[in-house]
Amino acid sequence: MTDRVDPSSGVSAADLSTRSSSRRKGFLRLSGREKRALSRRVQSKFQSDMKSNSMVKWMALAAGVALVIALGVDLTKQAQRYRKRPIFPAVNDPLALALGIKDRTYQDSMGRFRITVPQVWAVLTGVDIAPFDVRFGGPGDLEVSVRVSPASHNRFDLLLREIGKIEDTYGVNMNIQTNTFRGLPCVIRTTRMTRRTVRALDFLANGNAHHLQAVAGREGFEKSEVFLTEILKTYDPGPFDQGEEGVHPMP
Repeated sequence: MTDRVDPSSGVSAADLSTRSSSRRKGFLRLSGREKRALSRRVQSKFQSDMKSNSMVKWMALAAGVALVIALGVDLTKQAQRYRKRPIFPAVNDPLALALGIKDRTYQDSMGRFRITVPQVWAVLTGVDIAPFDVRFGGPGDLEVSVRVSPASHNRFDLLLREIGKIEDTYGVNMNIQTNTFRGLPCVIRTTRMTRRTVRALDFLANGNAHHLQAVAGREGFEKSEVFLTEILKTYDPGPFDQGEEGVHPMP
């Protein structure tokens, strides 16, 4: 009778059995001290592997939490790189904290949205702020960002469920609430981070998923909340005629 051969190793079952038996006999011939030393080495290697696996899982979870908090919900399910907050120029003008006096309106080149900010606020676009389409920087830690991406559906219940799953998965309390924005149902989230507080607004319009984000220092968020909310209220999902993107004075 021919021995079966393991195709992955080319070793027959009989050879494997012989090798296993030899290892057992070799272990039995060890002294008690040698056996204990070998057991400690095996246990140490096992614990090291377990710690490494745990560290990998922890790092993946931490990266996921940072991505969710800092960038919001990715409705298109596309992997995006996390970008640190850019350095905005200092804004000392008193009008930097006033809306409706000296403003300007930003419209993106695809006509998907417009938003109004104080004229002295800094404006950043381009690949360095990905995945956002535009980021506005005001005095201190004040910041407003916009991201628009094609939506995979047009159902608010699914949007709410997707956001809820993120909160459950990462255990991050985002204080999820539902409301309306320009007559459309929306999800509002407020997440308190170590140094900053993030207010996010998500809704679906014109086949797109709109994500607005307002940020302020953790301790100063309550003082800036009304002002940041006023900026978010100027957001208009359009659609508008496509053209060159830019910031324009209010008419």
